Amino acid sequence: MPLLFMTIVLVGAFFLLNLTLAVINSKFTESQNKQIEQDRLEKQDLAQLGGGGSNNNDTEKNGINETISIA
Repeated sequence: MPLLFMTIVLVGAFFLLNLTLAVINSKFTESQNKQIEQDRLEKQDLAQLGGGGSNNNDTEKNGINETISIA
């Protein structure tokens, strides 16, 4: 009987740990997608306000932002 109890406890703990990690991963991915969408919209707004022209500094800044958001 104690062996069965320990098995159920271990399997249950493993299941709950995986469930918790799945929820955290889901929320993180959702937050990251929202941030990417917000960055894209801000980039569009800046392009419309700036006359559609872009310079090298904007490209460098966007590369840095993408690197930071991925990390």
